[in-house]
Amino acid sequence: MKKIFFIFLTLNIFVYAEEVTLDNLLDKISKTSYRKEIYDLEEKKTESLKKFYRLDNYNGIKSSVTTKYDDTEQIYKTTGRAEFGDLYIEGKRNHNPENDLIIGVNKNIKNMIFSQNDSNLIKNDLKKEVNKYIFLKNMEEQKISLINLYRDYKNIEFEIQIKKNGLNTLKSEEKTLEKSFELGAIPKIELESLQYSRKNLEIEIYTLEENLKKIKSRFFYDFNIDISDKKLANITPNYKEINEYISTVGYKDIEKLKIEKDITKENIRYLNYDDKIPDFSIGLERDYRVDENRIVFKISKPLFYYNVNLENEKVSYEQQEILLNQKIEENTAEKLKIETTYANYIKEYRVLKNKAELEKNKYEIKKLEYSLGKIDYLEVMESFDNYMEYEVSQEKAKNILNSYVYEIMVRGE
Repeated sequence: MKKIFFIFLTLNIFVYAEEVTLDNLLDKISKTSYRKEIYDLEEKKTESLKKFYRLDNYNGIKSSVTTKYDDTEQIYKTTGRAEFGDLYIEGKRNHNPENDLIIGVNKNIKNMIFSQNDSNLIKNDLKKEVNKYIFLKNMEEQKISLINLYRDYKNIEFEIQIKKNGLNTLKSEEKTLEKSFELGAIPKIELESLQYSRKNLEIEIYTLEENLKKIKSRFFYDFNIDISDKKLANITPNYKEINEYISTVGYKDIEKLKIEKDITKENIRYLNYDDKIPDFSIGLERDYRVDENRIVFKISKPLFYYNVNLENEKVSYEQQEILLNQKIEENTAEKLKIETTYANYIKEYRVLKNKAELEKNKYEIKKLEYSLGKIDYLEVMESFDNYMEYEVSQEKAKNILNSYVYEIMVRGE
């Protein structure tokens, strides 16, 4: 007896281990989705740009060599220059004792205060945040698709179960009616009515089972999730925090627009700075040929210059401000729509549940009336079909409601 109980317990544990929930699959897709791979690659790009901007003009050594022939002096003159950041070394070889060697440093004061790469670093961090919200939005869409497929699977699975139960009932009653017909107790039309209903159920069940197989394949091809040997648990969301999730629906789109507006604001900030502050650099160099030190000073500033890039960025900022305000208004409307849809799904499920219970009672009464000889079997079959229809409809309504709650959770997480 103990051995039998242990085997039974082991089998139960095995079956439980093979059951997966919608939460399991949603968690899995967050880690295995191709969208996650794309996002990780985008992260690598932003990190590469961050390294590039930080190096600034210390990104490698710039070198150049030029050689030309001087007809007057009838000699070749070669000039070589190497730069690393603010440091440079320049040499001239004239194929005579008058070779030059200059070593110097030149510092751009304007860039020391605030350079384009400083601005690029700020925008790169903001772009990283934009990429995050794009990824979250993409995952939201993919998760909703997964929820809908999961719901369709459970709907078909339940419909098959209900119709198989109905088929077993009809097969049992068909044997009774066949005997009654053979004894001449009922007309042939009553037996045929049941047989046609039984055949229709068999056709429906076969088609539903084929559809279920296709949906199983779609889990793999759409989401890279293999459920061929697994049982999908019923959809059971957490209703307690639904209002909190509704309150945060749409925040991803809004945050993305805010950050994009901040990027444009940063563009304006740098362009304003670049437009107003002149290029100002100071340097020190040593010329070894003449044995002298020099101080190099340079300042430049365009005059009467119309900065079209700056003006366009200002216009873009105003456009983004309008779009952001519009999105906030639309999001408020969307939340009201969600609350209405949610309430309607609750109402529809409760109504269909009551109707299914009513049709079940009607069917039981019709069977009793038939056994008492008050009605023919055609009315029993009509009542049976109505009961089956409402039983399936109320289960589908429940799954639609529960899956919609999951959709709200995904949109607000």
